[in-house]
Amino acid sequence: TTLFQAYAAGDQPLPGFLVRTGEARQDNGGLKRGTDQQGRPIPILTPGPAADASAGIAIAHCKAPLQDVIQAARDAEKRAKGDLGRSALAVTLLKRSGETVHWGARWENGGIDCYRRIRRALAEKAVSNRFPHKVCELLLPYIGGRPEADTFGAEDLPDFPVKEILRRDFAEAIERQAANKGQAR
Repeated sequence: TTLFQAYAAGDQPLPGFLVRTGEARQDNGGLKRGTDQQGRPIPILTPGPAADASAGIAIAHCKAPLQDVIQAARDAEKRAKGDLGRSALAVTLLKRSGETVHWGARWENGGIDCYRRIRRALAEKAVSNRFPHKVCELLLPYIGGRPEADTFGAEDLPDFPVKEILRRDFAEAIERQAANKGQAR
């Protein structure tokens, strides 16, 4: 049977399809939107539970050439799908000075949550505006000087506890950059 026949027989829509619920408005022809001629909801095809999304964003000055910004966004999307391994977000910041800054994270690895927390701390003036720069300076040696790297060498080595060193360095950066010294979180 086709999807429509299976649904018309009273079955639930197949996996990967949604059906509009709630009150539907009538269009000019007297039909309710999202319904067929008999008033039954029309199933809508969706990507399904295995779908993922990658996004690339470019941020630039308003006087930057638009084609350059569009190309930077396309390149960021390619980085999200390639370098970061899909299901990721990659951001490119094109500074007016000519410097380009790349950042990216997979949706599930905690990088976006970390960004939100830092943004909130900056907005609440809990840390100085130098804090993100200090963190980048701190982490750069662990990612081999490649800011766009998805992972960095944070695995403990014999006689060299990398994770503990990172934790302590990060705590020190928070303490030094905190707006109210001694009250850093």
